[in-house]
Amino acid sequence: MPPTSTGYCCPGERSPISRAVHLGRLASFYPECRACPHREDTGTLSIAWKKRFGEVVRRHDDAPLFDEDVIAGQIGAALDPSSAQRIAQAFGTWLWRQQSQVPRIVLAHDGRAVTAELVAALSAGLQWAGCAVIECGAATAPAALVAQEACAAAGALVLGGHARGAQRATIAPFASGGRPLSAHNVGQLAQMVATGIDRPARHAPTVERYEADSPYRIAMSPYFHALRPLRIVLDSPHAVLSNWLGELLAPLECELIDARRPGAVSSIADSRPAKTTEPTWHEAAMLVTRHSAHLGVWIDGLGEELVVVDELAQAIESAALATLLAEHLIGHREAEAVVVSEDLANPITRQTGNASNRTAANRSAVWEACASSHAALGFGPGGRVWRKRGHFAADGLEALAALLVVLSRSDRPLSAVVEDSQCDGLHSSGSPENPRDDD
Repeated sequence: MPPTSTGYCCPGERSPISRAVHLGRLASFYPECRACPHREDTGTLSIAWKKRFGEVVRRHDDAPLFDEDVIAGQIGAALDPSSAQRIAQAFGTWLWRQQSQVPRIVLAHDGRAVTAELVAALSAGLQWAGCAVIECGAATAPAALVAQEACAAAGALVLGGHARGAQRATIAPFASGGRPLSAHNVGQLAQMVATGIDRPARHAPTVERYEADSPYRIAMSPYFHALRPLRIVLDSPHAVLSNWLGELLAPLECELIDARRPGAVSSIADSRPAKTTEPTWHEAAMLVTRHSAHLGVWIDGLGEELVVVDELAQAIESAALATLLAEHLIGHREAEAVVVSEDLANPITRQTGNASNRTAANRSAVWEACASSHAALGFGPGGRVWRKRGHFAADGLEALAALLVVLSRSDRPLSAVVEDSQCDGLHSSGSPENPRDDD
């Protein structure tokens, strides 16, 4: 849920609401309240209502949630090995229907011990469907898509963390070219899981290994040189992101504070309750204040979304962050198109001068718009920044890396840099050389 001035915003909506409207919707069992981070704030509603609503929430939490373009649920309840295997069987069968040859599918996960059984079940489900499984181990979704391109795979299945707690997980399926499945496609998988799956023609499944982390981190390394000394707070449910970022920052005079590392000073680790009324970036903001950090970041369990907190512990609006990154990643190359999802109301491309293609605020739509327009960049919901490296992919770590380069141009605090970008547009000196320029 993006930060708002009021603190209340219904899932799937962009406009904030008052607490009175929030409580009214709760009292009427408004459907979106079942998954709302603020559903614990029940005010003076009766004990009988709370008991009834609790049962509604329990049934909601115990069922796998085919939510637009991902599948999410409670580990051991909604997502147990049996349901994970059926989801993988459905995805493998769905890919068989898109092509005549054996589908090669990349499988990646977030590296948490709590998801180990689910990873094995996903692999078994893909093998049941007669697919060739390429196991990448612990890797983010963008790293898995690098592997998908390198291995000429027809699809990818990524198991990641979830914003609502350590005991929840998200499964993200990708089709050919790294395209996130649309809500319609995920609905097809849900239907297959619910009604049963006809096994494809029998083919001997194969399993191979591909180390996705090394080539991915090598591709990221050009960003991590000549950075100013920075103290950075990282909070992410993806277990490997802290290791990757720590290794990339190691040669530099930078300090990384991992909000989830057990035993670390002021660590929050994975003890966060599954149901919270705080925004996802709350812990990062607290640690920014506690450690006088230059910035804090929250990256989602797939490695796609990015929320940035400045040195004042204030979350930067997605549109403001997009404007700042567009200035650096595109510069004055006005001939290149930029895709902007409709939830980003700020006219990002007014400052860069690039043609803007507006699209729906979901992952699949942004990917489609980027691919069809050969865009230089795409900005989507949740602070996602899309860029092409073979496949178009949203990469929270790359967006952070670009931000660190921007911040290292001077000794000014992040809040001032963002304010200048919003008020003054492009710096008269232009952008520095882009280490990931594909032209």
